Amino acid sequence: MKHRTKWLACAIILSGCGAQATSSASQETGTQATGTQATVAPPSAPAAASAATDSVDRSGLPDLAVISTDGHVVVIRDGVMGKPAVGRVAADRQTLITTSFANGKTSLGWSRLGDGAEHSRLELDGDLTAVATDLTGKIVAMTRANPASAGGTEIVIVTQKGEAFRKGYASELLPEGFSDADSQGKLPASLFVIEYLDPPSNDTAAPRRYRIRVLDTSTGDLALPFNLRNKGETVDESMLGFSRTHVTSRRYGLLFTLYRGLGGDEANYAFVHTLGFVNGVWCLDLPSELSLGQLPGAVVLVDGEKRLLVASANGYVTEFVINDITDPGRQPVPTRTVQVWSANPNGGAPSLSSADGLILAGQGDTLRWINSATLATTTTLHWDMRIEAVALLAGGDALAAGTGRISRITPAGELAGEDYLPGDFGPVAQIVIAGTG
Repeated sequence: MKHRTKWLACAIILSGCGAQATSSASQETGTQATGTQATVAPPSAPAAASAATDSVDRSGLPDLAVISTDGHVVVIRDGVMGKPAVGRVAADRQTLITTSFANGKTSLGWSRLGDGAEHSRLELDGDLTAVATDLTGKIVAMTRANPASAGGTEIVIVTQKGEAFRKGYASELLPEGFSDADSQGKLPASLFVIEYLDPPSNDTAAPRRYRIRVLDTSTGDLALPFNLRNKGETVDESMLGFSRTHVTSRRYGLLFTLYRGLGGDEANYAFVHTLGFVNGVWCLDLPSELSLGQLPGAVVLVDGEKRLLVASANGYVTEFVINDITDPGRQPVPTRTVQVWSANPNGGAPSLSSADGLILAGQGDTLRWINSATLATTTTLHWDMRIEAVALLAGGDALAAGTGRISRITPAGELAGEDYLPGDFGPVAQIVIAGTG
């Protein structure tokens, strides 16, 4: 196992390019991805179409959910936008979880994202927030401030049959995911949590020191996680960093979270923290070309979740093979790091989505369609929007959210559907398309 000077128990996950890339390309580092690129001019008057949304065919928008950074969700079905609710889309990407609080109780509901049909609804004591679900979407981890311990957390685990676990802890805990990839409706054996080791700062942008713990759902005890590639070794190390963005592989039962780390011996480094839902953790260092110690980035899975891509605001992308993570007999080293596009690093964080051999990257006012095998940009399109989140539809159309609206945009630069988001809806963190679980 390869160790870092800073946190010995987190080994490095560095994996290679997929079979579609040539062997010579897969070994390139810091090169420019090349290919035929079409730069599409923006529509003649996109602002006019955006300012008068009634002139746009809302039916061009598919059924979807838009999730804000502050934990609200709004759903569009049959071209009609519903009212915002507090909630999230579950890890199965098909289940909508919503909560409301009144008279000392939280009402928790499960409904189908596609048609809105409600599966179940429960009333729970306390003002609870839904934080994480299992991969089926049927089991929810919720939290609130521990009423018996200042600065502590009460964790509640709920199935559709009712409350299954509740315990207060003296430390601040944040659920990440359950241990079982598919719990089949049973309570998973454990819940992975982030344990924060220092109190929150008045500066909400300040980094927090943390470590990963495993909560035993039968006893409530907190234990050490195992090394994902060596189940005989436990991991007990603290890290300092900002959690940025994440993506879940349901196929492999892995959660990848991009962090910016900070520390006295190695300032401004970046890594991808990998959580395996079969009880294991692993860490991935990132090539220096991405400069993710200073710049924002994003992660996306491609090739049927066989490869993980990490992109930087400067346009560099690095690629990993997922099997290199889970197979201890393979050497997980980086195999491809290329500059896919050139951009002003101050243009903001990229947002990524993938489908049908393509990657969609949104950054600033720019949309880029990228071949996921060659990492060559095929189309670049500027739009009258400060893009916050994107999703890629089968067939190549883009969904882009930002500047108070969500738009469907073809690679030819045509506006195929649009609607305004509610006026008080926060910045968009994610777009989830119904039926794409």
